[in-house]
Amino acid sequence: MISILLSVLPLLSQPLSSTASPLQKRIDNTQPSGINPISNFHVDSLGDQTSANSCVNRDLGFTGALGGTYYAVYGDTSWCASGVSDPSKNNFAVFSGMVRDTIAQVGNDPLHPTDFNLNSGDRPQQFIPFNASWSETQDFGFGGTSPCATDDSKSQGVVYYVINANNAGLRGVGVALVEVQNGAPTVIQRSTSDSTPGYWWSANTTARYGDVVAYRDQNSEYIYALGGAPNSAQGFTDQQDGGHVERRTGPDSLESRIQFKSEPATANIALRTAPSPEGPWTDDKVIYTVPNPAQMVYAGVAYPYLDESGKTLTIAVTNYPRAIEIYKVTFG
Repeated sequence: MISILLSVLPLLSQPLSSTASPLQKRIDNTQPSGINPISNFHVDSLGDQTSANSCVNRDLGFTGALGGTYYAVYGDTSWCASGVSDPSKNNFAVFSGMVRDTIAQVGNDPLHPTDFNLNSGDRPQQFIPFNASWSETQDFGFGGTSPCATDDSKSQGVVYYVINANNAGLRGVGVALVEVQNGAPTVIQRSTSDSTPGYWWSANTTARYGDVVAYRDQNSEYIYALGGAPNSAQGFTDQQDGGHVERRTGPDSLESRIQFKSEPATANIALRTAPSPEGPWTDDKVIYTVPNPAQMVYAGVAYPYLDESGKTLTIAVTNYPRAIEIYKVTFG
């Protein structure tokens, strides 16, 4: 199997330290390796992603399966004004309400996901709930990544999320146990401890595992969790963003770790390939430049389940603050 990484952040590698073992010095999967085989392709724009049953503007939409059904986790979700059914016609400069994260069913139509837990005005409500007993408030952010299945027989899985305390900064990354109940993914438990209420890894001392990407490998029992460097890391700037990836089967099972840097976001969409998630990965192949970028283009999402033959790949990027845009890559 060939793994494909969708990127809107051209990745550069960080050299291993001088204290690396001889084996680490010989095998450096952070370095591009081989030739990227992607050469003959074309890209079509399919349009903007809009909710099938609500009217909102949001970002991210990281997608994964629970019980065989695909769901997308979104970040800040702004509601359209009452009576407005088309987000492109809403004036988002006028605040009409919002929540810090939502979840929707993507299924076979990534252009029109179906939202859950709508209020009386048909607007989606918060997915990951805040807990006042952990000193959280309703304006805290809970940036989540892709649902990762853990028990398909129960339609259960986990969602990694970073807690954003706004002016107080990032607290840390937690893991939510999610179960599909009455057709809707529902958080039934959040990770916590006495020293880290509501999360596992402190953003001050630990890599924020899972706040960039969480991926449930379909060919193994592993979940791959990629996150940014801790707040305490030295030598990182906006142009030099640290990241770590951890391969886990449980809270105490650390198998491997990789560190890298990334450049500032651009409007380019790039693909790279590897024989497995650990690598080695080829260098990036820029396949498309998003026309008319707004403030920034980020959050690359792929829907490979839509065409398991590999002849096409449907992808999404957030063109903030305008919309999530959907594209289709045809190979060959």
